[in-house]
Amino acid sequence: MLNLRALALLAIFLAEPSYGFYQMELIARSGEFSSFGLNAPSILYNSDPVIDDVGRVSFSYLGLDESNGNFHRRYWVKEPHKKGLVIYQAQPQNMLSRPELNTQGELLFTEFNENQTENVFIYRPLTNELDQAFSPKDYPDALGFTGMSFIGEDEFVWRELNFMGGRSVNSTNASWKDLIVEAESDTSYIFVPHTSGQYMAAKLRYGDERQWGENRPDQIIRWKLPKRLPEVVVEDQDANPRSPYKSFHNNLGLNTRGDVVFVASMVDALMGKTVVLKTRTQTYKVAREGEDDISEIETFRPLVNDQNVVVFRAKDRRGKRSIYAWSVDQGLKKIVGESDIVPSDIQTSRILDSDWGPGLAGSPWINNQNQIVFQAVLESKRGETRLGSAIYKVNLLWPQN
Repeated sequence: MLNLRALALLAIFLAEPSYGFYQMELIARSGEFSSFGLNAPSILYNSDPVIDDVGRVSFSYLGLDESNGNFHRRYWVKEPHKKGLVIYQAQPQNMLSRPELNTQGELLFTEFNENQTENVFIYRPLTNELDQAFSPKDYPDALGFTGMSFIGEDEFVWRELNFMGGRSVNSTNASWKDLIVEAESDTSYIFVPHTSGQYMAAKLRYGDERQWGENRPDQIIRWKLPKRLPEVVVEDQDANPRSPYKSFHNNLGLNTRGDVVFVASMVDALMGKTVVLKTRTQTYKVAREGEDDISEIETFRPLVNDQNVVVFRAKDRRGKRSIYAWSVDQGLKKIVGESDIVPSDIQTSRILDSDWGPGLAGSPWINNQNQIVFQAVLESKRGETRLGSAIYKVNLLWPQN
């Protein structure tokens, strides 16, 4: 049994240490022989954490089901100042998508395998209820569902793949049924759409069937429910010769006002890849390769919240994978990166800094309270021992609008 001194030391390790403009908290850790916050044995792998506006953290992990001896994908949810709980366990060999959130903190996620999407679930934390959002069997022409997300509070939208290999955007809302269909438009490829509030945005490539080359025109398009009319946010040089953008990364972020953040390769090659925030009235250069601390902007999805705070992944000038935050008032700040010391429930730990693998996993997530969650791989202070993987929450100490 832990004595009072040991409990006091553990409280110090798990507290939210201040790093000047933010605080950091360990949410969960999995290791080969021990875990924190999760039942052991467990594995944090492609866990894709999200956080809602009350600070509720959710992610998936691999946990051992002792009744059958198999590891299963599970969804885990932690309320602030409470223990986490498992809300769903997938079938063996099945995977779980990264959950999407609405403004009520409800989670929408899919269970799928290599062949098909098997289930679409919605979790309501206020009542601790898990329901089937709808049945994929109601859409017999669909082979798969990706980009499953909310439109408003109780309608859903997704990118659908049919048995002929074509893509379309479909919805449970009748106004958006078959919003875009590749075979019925001049769109040759629909990239995964993303939503926030009443808005949806996606990158579209134009041309005839299977004209997927980078020389095809690209646009980032925005819609607002219930209107079906597309609005061009930006377009590349192939679509508009006067555009400063040569190409766009496939993923983007947007907030409930419809402001869009994206990564673009510039026509002027000397300018490198750039993170751009496009609001209704302004275009902001968030970050650019070769400027400030950044050597390379990574391909992970950038996000923007309703405070217009942007978070994204990039390598710093030393080549260390890092997470950055930006706002108009605060400018660009590095949050954390490989080799940085971080809070831990065990020995002094740092984020993995190795040529054998990345120290950060996936994209960070930010809520409207300027709280960020991310996944990292840990090692001992001097790098001699692997300590598993962990989920962290960062509280940005920035003024809110």
